[in-house]
Amino acid sequence: MKEASDGSAYKQNYDVILKYLAEEFRGKTMEILDIQTGIITNVYTIEPIRLPIKSERLDLIIEDEDENYYHLEEQRNMSRKDLFRFAGSHFYIAEKYGQQLKDIILCSGRPYRGKEEIITQSGKYKPVLIDLSKRDGKKSLTEIKAAVEIGDTSRLLELVFIPLYGVPDDPSRGELIIELLDYEVELVHQNVLSKKLAAATMIMSNKIVSKELLSKYWEELEMFDVFEIAMEKGMEKGMEKGMEKGMEKGRREMLFDALSETIGFVPPSIIDSINKISRPDVLSSLHRQAIRCRDVDQFRQTLEMAKA
Repeated sequence: MKEASDGSAYKQNYDVILKYLAEEFRGKTMEILDIQTGIITNVYTIEPIRLPIKSERLDLIIEDEDENYYHLEEQRNMSRKDLFRFAGSHFYIAEKYGQQLKDIILCSGRPYRGKEEIITQSGKYKPVLIDLSKRDGKKSLTEIKAAVEIGDTSRLLELVFIPLYGVPDDPSRGELIIELLDYEVELVHQNVLSKKLAAATMIMSNKIVSKELLSKYWEELEMFDVFEIAMEKGMEKGMEKGMEKGMEKGRREMLFDALSETIGFVPPSIIDSINKISRPDVLSSLHRQAIRCRDVDQFRQTLEMAKA
């Protein structure tokens, strides 16, 4: 099986997976990651506080009912250097969220063997490191299947993280991902699992399985209107026109969602102006501006420039 070396080929899709995971986490706890929290009330990406991130990994701020904040981040092939980077990010984020902030690092890929804290004469940084390489994906999937059989769907969110379980050189890993994706498609057809959560799992799998295999699942779930992976070479040319329209719609929806998060109510005049824009590069640029704007007037100025 031809494998993907990393997720950078689909980094534009991580904006989507962050949004979907945010929706799934609300109303739950982080028990699936063995972290004790209150009921999760809000989930944010960290763009609003203007912290640069690497776009092809998970990076979320999670708030629970007790007003505790958790910075959840994924790091593939964790190194000591990464720990220092996390420390810098932690105190940057703490300026906004205060002392009730805890970092949780999901370590995937090669097991991390380094020190788990940084100590200087000015203080200490010690995040919670969860080594996903030690987790048994096959065992977890089997347990989740058994639970679903008796009507217990409480662990379905964990399916998204199973592609990160285990070590990279495990020869059975690719077979496990195929079993996982097949199972999720089955659950979607049974209306047990949301299509968005299944698609999020597929994005998490792009570091393991081939583009050709993922394309098969995109087609089966009819997710071409959301994910840009569908535009890659190898897809049937007859689909291209329909996919382009779907992609345009998907970009607009992401733009409207971002505006709703940053400025709240989106005025009808702005909605009408955006609906008249068809160029994908302009819509993508406006989306980047939408997650950074501070108020409606600032975005309106940007929109006028885009229309010029």
